[in-house]
Amino acid sequence: AIGRPLSAEEKAQGLRAVALKRHKIAILVGADNPFKGSININQFAKIFRGEITDWSELGGAPAPIKVIDQPDTNETRQAFQNYPIFKSSPFQTGTNALKVSKDDIKEAIDQLGKDGITYVLANRVAEFPGARILRMHQTTPEDPKYPFSQALYYVYNSNKPSDAAKAFLGYSTQPDTQQALNSQLLTGIAALAGNVVANSIA
Repeated sequence: AIGRPLSAEEKAQGLRAVALKRHKIAILVGADNPFKGSININQFAKIFRGEITDWSELGGAPAPIKVIDQPDTNETRQAFQNYPIFKSSPFQTGTNALKVSKDDIKEAIDQLGKDGITYVLANRVAEFPGARILRMHQTTPEDPKYPFSQALYYVYNSNKPSDAAKAFLGYSTQPDTQQALNSQLLTGIAALAGNVVANSIA
């Protein structure tokens, strides 16, 4: 299972990807971050590129923004490159970014503090009580209008697919299976989103 399209080199090796579903990407701040507002996709891109560097530029109290960036190999990071807003300028962070040393969500969240911002698949957020989902376009990840998501694929070797692999792919792509997977995912995200709204009002 991977969260990015196959490269041309991988396809040349006979690998094939079967699209399964999409996971929402949550934008996170630390649980003690005083900013309780909502941002939009254009603002997040500017934050990522270091064009917005202070929370006051988003309507919050004056404080520098620290971008906690994932390694270049991180599949969620790579998913951003598919959005037009990230294609309009070089896909790189600014001088206020701190890139974690390894592809480890916990390491990124541990660096958030009161001024940091990072990103992670929304269904992983519950594992890390030190983080809080930041609303985007006044929505949270369980809302269909929420802007960021990442495709999930199952990959198999088309040169010699095993019977077990073919059976598994057949099962996992059935509509009933898809519905069950998405329902379970949305239930978990909805519970997290309820905490986000409650914390934003408090």
